[in-house]
Amino acid sequence: MDVRQACKEVELPWPKEFDKLADVLKMSTFRIGRIINWIVSQMPADQQYVNVGVWHGFSLFAGMVGNPDKKCVGVDNFSLSSSSRISCRQDFIKFGSAKHDFFEMGMDEYFKKYHSGKIGFYFYDADHSYPAQLRGLELAEPFMADDCLIMVDDTNQEYPKQATLDFMKQSKYNYEIIIDEMTERPYDTEWWNGIMIIQKKGLKLIEVPEEKAEDY
Repeated sequence: MDVRQACKEVELPWPKEFDKLADVLKMSTFRIGRIINWIVSQMPADQQYVNVGVWHGFSLFAGMVGNPDKKCVGVDNFSLSSSSRISCRQDFIKFGSAKHDFFEMGMDEYFKKYHSGKIGFYFYDADHSYPAQLRGLELAEPFMADDCLIMVDDTNQEYPKQATLDFMKQSKYNYEIIIDEMTERPYDTEWWNGIMIIQKKGLKLIEVPEEKAEDY
């Protein structure tokens, strides 16, 4: 099963540990959670799942549970929701393994000072204003492995979707849209408020003007 099939598959595996997530507050769905879990389970050993903006932690924990041998990293300074700090920290200890880590700080500080290693799966779920969404993708891109998968949510809204499309257009890398699911209304039981998954591909080809082609 490839990524596109997995995203369309209704009956993805349900790790028994998923039952523990029932009490975690979320702005997502268990279908999205199972997709996250499956993608993390397929990551090579030298890659990691990075989730920027965790709120109460559902999307981070969805990658962690059942995957104790996969490196998973959460990043949040809780500036948008300080009330979630305690519950997220407590549940991280409950669900985490030695391969899982959490950084309580902003994304700029994290990527500039602390991140190392290749990202195989990236989920930016913090401030969805256009500048923040774009920067969240740009900061992570230098660390993204070949074929890295990137999840973007709330794509029913204009800013996160447009920032993602502009990021793809401006990047020196090609990106392929794996899924682009919008919903008729917010809080959809499958896709919540819209989901995109894109995949990093190779470098874009440089177009050489005809008058200069003979020099190459």
